[in-house]
Amino acid sequence: KQWYQRRVAITAGMVQHFNSLGYPCPLYANPLDHYVDLGTIDYRSESTQLKTSDSVESLKKSFMESAIHSETQKQIQYWKSGPRENVVFYRTKANKHEIMRRMIQRLQLNLSRDSSALTMRLSQLFLFGFFMFAFFFRIGSNQNSMQDRVGFLYEISCGPIFIGMFNAI
Repeated sequence: KQWYQRRVAITAGMVQHFNSLGYPCPLYANPLDHYVDLGTIDYRSESTQLKTSDSVESLKKSFMESAIHSETQKQIQYWKSGPRENVVFYRTKANKHEIMRRMIQRLQLNLSRDSSALTMRLSQLFLFGFFMFAFFFRIGSNQNSMQDRVGFLYEISCGPIFIGMFNAI
């Protein structure tokens, strides 16, 4: 039950709450990581265990006396008091063009972060396309050429996958 109370606590005022207790979050640090470290007992040595246990107990006591705790208790009692209408959140159907636009934006952002990798990928795709173009125009119209066309289609479909695997290595 105590874990549930901590789990559903309001997180909007977390940074202000810890600042008021004298535990400010360091600059450029993830507040969640910092506060989880504050609320964890360190068992590596007896002195650190005692120190962190006292710190955790003081954090627990201050939380139990805080406005956040009382608000959380009110919310829990409200939801326990009787049957509520089931709240279901539905995703709205996104426009296919909007999805494609966002995917292209993410692609551009991720590719622009590493210009050397982008240059390498584009050069590999250019060379792949050049070789496919050169081999495609050498294909004749006999039975062997039909087999070559099937092989060409295979290379077109698998080539970018192998280039991606090569880039991942």
